[in-house]
Amino acid sequence: MSYSEGEALAVAFATAGVEGLLNGIFFVLCTIALYLLIYRSPDRRPGGSSFSRNLPRPVVWGSILLLFIIMGHWSCTMARVVQMGKAIGEGLSVVHYLSWTADGLAIAKLSFLMLAGLVSDALMMWRLWVVSDRNRYILVPPTLAWLALLGAMMRVCAYYVQSRADQSLELSELSGAILAIGYSTILIRARSVFTNQDKLKVPTSQFLLIIIVEGAVVWSAWTLFTFVTYQTNSALMPLAFDGCPAAAGIAFMLINVRVGLGRDTNPTTLNIRRRSGGITSSDRITAQLDSTELSNLTLPKPDRAFVKEKRVGATSGSR
Repeated sequence: MSYSEGEALAVAFATAGVEGLLNGIFFVLCTIALYLLIYRSPDRRPGGSSFSRNLPRPVVWGSILLLFIIMGHWSCTMARVVQMGKAIGEGLSVVHYLSWTADGLAIAKLSFLMLAGLVSDALMMWRLWVVSDRNRYILVPPTLAWLALLGAMMRVCAYYVQSRADQSLELSELSGAILAIGYSTILIRARSVFTNQDKLKVPTSQFLLIIIVEGAVVWSAWTLFTFVTYQTNSALMPLAFDGCPAAAGIAFMLINVRVGLGRDTNPTTLNIRRRSGGITSSDRITAQLDSTELSNLTLPKPDRAFVKEKRVGATSGSR
């Protein structure tokens, strides 16, 4: 794609601004979700530290991992903006700098982008496993799609690494890999959408609202936007690709906020709730508190004078 100097600057600054906005939204959602999951989860058990009990859960450490990945991508974006400013000050071509895919920061950004997609899709598959009553067979199609996604992303990373040594490589060689990435991501999200619809059994209007809150539509829509900009060779393609990590994080954090508020927090609780005929979170908490109070309940000690009188009466009666 050929840019003029003005177009290159406009796209670069617009990309940094949009990614900054998306990262801000993600950071707020991530902070709220982690607080709810660690300290306010309705499935936490009495005793011990809330942080140490909830940290091993996949949804918690997955959120923390996404936070580091997305913040790393944002840091690389800002570093490239600074480098672009230096290039302008030295009188170098901004177009040449932005189009040089073998740059170390560009490869680092791509690596963070790939990791964000893989982690968010893996966590979405875990979510799918939870709502499907831990049905392993329902994970077969998204698992195959995830493996195809992994292979395609490795191919893309290999291209960027090879382009440092051989600058004659063309980006068009990656068209098949990028198509596989788009199709795999959409398949994973679509599988989650239809599984949720089968499990929730709600009217269509409510179902659409739930799916929006779940975040599947958010990530699928951004993936489709990226796919279209790539196919049409649009000037918005850098913006679309750079916004992918934050969009994936926002989509999953919307799910985490819902989980933190008490919906489908872990597979065991979800299965008990379904098999017992729909136990709510409040009923489960009440049962836990009642069992704790019963275990701590101690009988009052009998009055000594009363016991002594009973013993004297029993002795005289025996005589």
